[in-house]
Amino acid sequence: MLLLTATPEQLGKAGHFARLRLLDADRFPDYASFVVEEQHYQPIAQAVEELIEDRRLSPSAYATLLATVGEGDNQQLLDIVQADTASFEVKRHAREELVNHLLDRHGTGRVLFRNTRQAVKGFPERQLLVYPLPLPEHYAATLATFQTAGLSEPRLLLCPELLYQAACDAGQPLWTEVDPRTRWLTKKLAELRPHKVLVITASADTALDIADTLRLKTGLHAAVFHEGMSIVERDRSAAYFADPDCGSQVLICSEIGSEGRNFQFAHHLVLFDLPLNPD
Repeated sequence: MLLLTATPEQLGKAGHFARLRLLDADRFPDYASFVVEEQHYQPIAQAVEELIEDRRLSPSAYATLLATVGEGDNQQLLDIVQADTASFEVKRHAREELVNHLLDRHGTGRVLFRNTRQAVKGFPERQLLVYPLPLPEHYAATLATFQTAGLSEPRLLLCPELLYQAACDAGQPLWTEVDPRTRWLTKKLAELRPHKVLVITASADTALDIADTLRLKTGLHAAVFHEGMSIVERDRSAAYFADPDCGSQVLICSEIGSEGRNFQFAHHLVLFDLPLNPD
């Protein structure tokens, strides 16, 4: 069985674990253990990198390997890797054995394979452009209220428009009227026309509000892409965005829209906010 996805943690870490357990229930018995084990992936990955590069192990990498695969014959392999008297071929074989043992016993091993920009060549170089914007007074007041009450959550802090909407009264202005990001986006789209722009935001409601604002303020009919749409509806939106002649200049999507076909036709990517989970 092969499970193919561009966003393995799109539905959260628990969903990612459920698929891993489906593939190998013995290797991934329970979610709590998986979360604890995942916290140690980085030092193990660093140790594997040093093994592959055929250089003498650093003290931290050696300690990681000793604690991770220091049982049985692996101790002998570690001694060979660190020995000055062992030949190159003997050391190379020992390194390969240790890497194989790590793949089989730790991390996602041979169950999960990921392609990265580093491994797949031919991508254009990314250019990060940061645009600092002032915090609106309405957002500042809302944030102060929530922090005083101890109700603020990381997800809401990353999406201030959601925090504002949860607290604002009926007489207060819409978030799209006070948020400087909407004005910035409107201006930027005009500057970039006719280049295609992919806008990603954490919330489907935010994506819909942005699309409505662009339509009312500028007459621009933006394509939208979010989890509340059917597969057919999302396919149509993606095709509308991809059309070079009659399609929309902009596709506004929630995190579910972070997939290859949407990136394929975009000249520019706008992160309207920062996701709580980078996957």
